[in-house]
Amino acid sequence: MRHGGDSGVRINAGNRANSTSDCESSEDENEEDSEHSENKEEEYERWIISEECASKLTYQGYAVEVEKELSGSDIIGDFAVNPMNGTRVEILPADFVDPSFGTGVVMSVPAHAPYDFVALRDLHRSGKYMHISPVTIIRTEAYGGGEKGIPPAEVIVDRMGIEDQHDERLEKATEELYAAEFNSGEMIVGEYAGMNVSEARERVRDVLLSRGLASKMYEFSERPVICRCNTGVVVSLMSDQWFLRYDDENWKSDVRALIEEISFVPPEIKAEFLQTVEWLREWACARRIGLGTKLPWDERWIIEPLSDSTIYMAYYTISHIIKKIKDVDENAFDYIFLGNKAYDGKYEDMRREFLYWYPYDLRFSAKDLVRNHLTFQIFHHVAIFPREKWPRGIVVFGMATKDGKKMSSSKGNIVLLSDAIERYGADAVRFFLISAAEPWQDFDWRDDLAFAARKHVERFFNTAVDILNLISSAHQTAEADMTAEAYEMPDDSVSRWILSRTQRHIRETTDALEKLQCRKALQHAFFNMENDLRWFRRRAANPDLNVLRYVLDVWVRLLSPFIPHVCEEIWRRMGGKGFVSLASYPEVCDAYIDRKSEISEEILAGVVEDLNEILKVTGISPQKITLFVAERWKRDLLANVCRMLCDGKGMNEIIPAIMRSNDERIKEHHREIPELVRKIIERLSEKGWSDVPEIADVDEITLLKSAQDFLQQEFGCPFEIYDAESVDERTDPKNRRKTAIPTRPAIFVV
Repeated sequence: MRHGGDSGVRINAGNRANSTSDCESSEDENEEDSEHSENKEEEYERWIISEECASKLTYQGYAVEVEKELSGSDIIGDFAVNPMNGTRVEILPADFVDPSFGTGVVMSVPAHAPYDFVALRDLHRSGKYMHISPVTIIRTEAYGGGEKGIPPAEVIVDRMGIEDQHDERLEKATEELYAAEFNSGEMIVGEYAGMNVSEARERVRDVLLSRGLASKMYEFSERPVICRCNTGVVVSLMSDQWFLRYDDENWKSDVRALIEEISFVPPEIKAEFLQTVEWLREWACARRIGLGTKLPWDERWIIEPLSDSTIYMAYYTISHIIKKIKDVDENAFDYIFLGNKAYDGKYEDMRREFLYWYPYDLRFSAKDLVRNHLTFQIFHHVAIFPREKWPRGIVVFGMATKDGKKMSSSKGNIVLLSDAIERYGADAVRFFLISAAEPWQDFDWRDDLAFAARKHVERFFNTAVDILNLISSAHQTAEADMTAEAYEMPDDSVSRWILSRTQRHIRETTDALEKLQCRKALQHAFFNMENDLRWFRRRAANPDLNVLRYVLDVWVRLLSPFIPHVCEEIWRRMGGKGFVSLASYPEVCDAYIDRKSEISEEILAGVVEDLNEILKVTGISPQKITLFVAERWKRDLLANVCRMLCDGKGMNEIIPAIMRSNDERIKEHHREIPELVRKIIERLSEKGWSDVPEIADVDEITLLKSAQDFLQQEFGCPFEIYDAESVDERTDPKNRRKTAIPTRPAIFVV
């Protein structure tokens, strides 16, 4: 038995008088059975428990009188009696015992509790209690199976390299071992031998309670629990309680049917709703103190928040109207929400507003509310509203952590929105929250990433201002209206590329938003757009300012749902009409889609990337760079491979078909064909070009020569560009041209 600092108290276990506290709760309770002595004085029992426990028991129906205060050292070395078998158990000291949790007295099980094992090991290392050894009572295959006399706790402690009682990894070891033994452990002692641990646990509890050897105490499974008023919370038992009958099977049946019809995001969360319906029983729906609505038929009670917030989404549809009405008939809601009684036009506006919004399409909330509020509101919609007004969709948000630890008011590590906005700005906070995770995923708040988000927003603003200054300095009025009817396609490939890429980002952003994939949408609308705009400005020596203005116009409108404040400022500087938040969201202009131009720029970007990698690895300062484009027969081979891929053929079909060709060039190079086809298919797959026939239309020679000035400026040296079949060893002494494949020129650096 392990012991902390305690008090000696007299307990009247028979008194169930109601008790209250400033902060009390009946949610998420775990039961702890408290062993106690058989010795009684009248109706009292004497218990040794912590001072904190004595206080908590007064809220759970026990009459508590403190007879004496003891320190832990007063009883170390004494013996307690195991109520299950009558054996004497020595009382030992331990650093980890928390007097604020449960009774403050812990039964030591060093064979199965990592904390207990390490505490006993620490005592052994100091030469104390050498006569005490762990006794294994559970067999778990993953932790030695209990066959070789090595306790499971010792197995996991050694495996994780835990040093002493203060090692932070003990918590993880405890969670892992307890879960393994509870889910797959088997008892190996006494009458419980062969029984799984979960069943044996319930049996032991029932035996102790039935014999009067234990009493129930309720404690929170996670601690600390902090009230909104910043004080501690205790569990309080209430008498004469009111309950909602969520155990009614007819009610549950209708709820299950609705859950099958609801569209859930993410889809897998549906299983948790169904599980919640199964275990829900009677729910205590009222309390005596705090804020809230009085129970209409018993005003001594206040409806607790989870029970009082099940159809408030219906109320929100009319809240802006009803707050202007002084006196509302108590039957008004029957008409507004149910249409049960007609009024002389007094509530028509609210009825019409409710019918406009209901049934709601999507309800957004956090996943910690699935097992209460979100499931409750399904129950109550089923009970109150007609079927045609039942919910259609629910989106479940992930949980917030801060620096890897769960963020909650009870843990006191909440990041207040007002503080975050003050420090980083509203748009930066929005940017971070959206980019950190998809709505249904958990996200980790980190100050460094929030600061990085602020830098991203600032960079966007500076880029936009730079573009507007460029347009202004050219004394040119650039028009944003570049619809197919209003503007001709530019001649240069780079402008056609950025216009085409912009359409891709419009489509990808819109599609992601339609699927509520906000993080993915931001990736396209911000980072991918930014990368393409950066490449465009890098590539175009004299960019078409109308194109540049159009791209900026689209970019600002794309980003307005994500970072609205900075977008409104840029929109104002652009001379946009009204608010950008009210402007039409960008739509794809098919006339601007040019897949050939996109592929051409991707090929060029690939050449730049390959060159940078070569120079990085070799450390060469180039004096001249020569590019060799693959021979004509290889380029024709690419066209054939691409055509067959578009027809749905695979490598095993393509190679034999090409080898049967009557093309003399294929016959001449028949030994190279299989490997070259493999490389071409891998290249097309890597770049996402496997189903893009336009790849065969790209003239690599023309592309690279048109970009020669750009390449020379990028790398600070002359470039020579050749068709590989038009040169000999004098131009290519290293024979690098032979390694060229279509879309990937061979490179020679001197």
